[in-house]
Amino acid sequence: MSLHILNTTVNECRFAKSIKIGGNKEEMKHKELRYIIGMLLAVLLALSLTACGSGGGGGGGSSSGSIPQPGSQPETVSGVAAIGAPLAGGNVYVKDSSGTEHGPYPIDANGNYSIDVTGFNNPPFYIRAEGVINGRPITLYSVSINPGTANVNPLTNLAIAAASGLDPADVYNNPLTHPVAQTDIDKAISDILTLLAPILNNPAYNASNSNPLTDDDYEADGTGLDGVIDDLNLYIDITHGTVIISLNGVPVGEAHFDKLDEPDDLIEEGEVANALTDSFVSGTGQTCPFPATLNLNVDVTSLETSTLRYEYQETFLEATEISSVIMLPDGSALITGTGNLNGDPNHIFIATVKDGPDKMAMQIDGISGTVSIVGPLLIIDGAGFTIEDTSISGIGQTCPFPATLNLNVSDIGEGSLSYDFEDTFFQATSINAPVIANGTATITGTGTLNGEQGHTFTVTVKDGSPDRMGMEIDGVAVPDPVAGPLHLIDGSGFTIT
Repeated sequence: MSLHILNTTVNECRFAKSIKIGGNKEEMKHKELRYIIGMLLAVLLALSLTACGSGGGGGGGSSSGSIPQPGSQPETVSGVAAIGAPLAGGNVYVKDSSGTEHGPYPIDANGNYSIDVTGFNNPPFYIRAEGVINGRPITLYSVSINPGTANVNPLTNLAIAAASGLDPADVYNNPLTHPVAQTDIDKAISDILTLLAPILNNPAYNASNSNPLTDDDYEADGTGLDGVIDDLNLYIDITHGTVIISLNGVPVGEAHFDKLDEPDDLIEEGEVANALTDSFVSGTGQTCPFPATLNLNVDVTSLETSTLRYEYQETFLEATEISSVIMLPDGSALITGTGNLNGDPNHIFIATVKDGPDKMAMQIDGISGTVSIVGPLLIIDGAGFTIEDTSISGIGQTCPFPATLNLNVSDIGEGSLSYDFEDTFFQATSINAPVIANGTATITGTGTLNGEQGHTFTVTVKDGSPDRMGMEIDGVAVPDPVAGPLHLIDGSGFTIT
């Protein structure tokens, strides 16, 4: 436009100078024509300067591009924030190159967010996404070198860690001190795609052409790249600059940040296939951490030679005198006497035993031997008593407080898990994929303990002869100090496929 205006001015000047006019009238007309042309030149010159001034390059505030011109389109940073499941209802915050934080900006039900960065200082833009999934708070980081798509997920966390060698939170908190360059983030993303190629290429995902940072068609729908993110567990060790990768709870690789494309432990297709094999752990199991045991051999015709011993947790009673035996019409027998309670003499006891279905109960000094349990309980594990006309004998065990585990967990960690023992009730809210080996499944995750969130668990179940189970909450066996999986009672059991 400027060149065109300048050419018009020169031509018009030449045209004016080429006119030949004689006499005063002609001179007046000539002056009027020069006046008109002069005014026209002034207007054209003003238009030329206005057009040149709009192009930037001066020292004004508009030269940085941070102040939008009338009619210009807004610039945005947008994407999906997810860990496989979307961070629905969460928020995104962004820092520009000056370290100024903007936000919060909402994340919708599908994990989408969008930020108008028009008027912000220049990129890169550092992004933090926060949300809660299954009661567990989640924080993820990403970076947008320019306005456009910037997804936020565990792989972008890894990319920032690999590009900077730092905790992504430190990069976000101090972007002026720890800036991320485009070449570094591009290399980190490229190396991650190389590292994960055996997983991305698997037909279960078909995500070979995906980019976790810039894919603008990424959706948190459990398929493709999102399926990979959903099934991956990344253990990022900032101190040693390494990442350990598990797929569906199965370790498949390990690499250093500076050699993600040349991992120490290469991910192999066979390992991926094994991790994707369908498997389930299901069933209901009960153990008896603290059984109550009654061992007796009573001869009605010779009570002085009869024996009776009872044990439950820290209670041990041994009869020193059996004073009477009463046979009841329902097939039960009441045995009374005195004995030593934990070595202390002269405690009164009443033992009740029943033959078919076998049951037993114990009162010591008028109090139930299992404190809060009243009435005979069923015998467990096939033990039992024989009641005849003149004798009662046998060994019986009851379970006053069984520990009950109920679970149905798939190979990708979906399902349910609950555990109940005395005053302890645990409900899983997040379950990792089971790790299965030699008929034993180990399941980890987080959940609520008596309604309180944020507790970790490790469950071990064994499908064998007999089935077994064990439970740790926050690293402590429940019940404590019982350690190791206990065998199940009452025919309950688990199936591992």
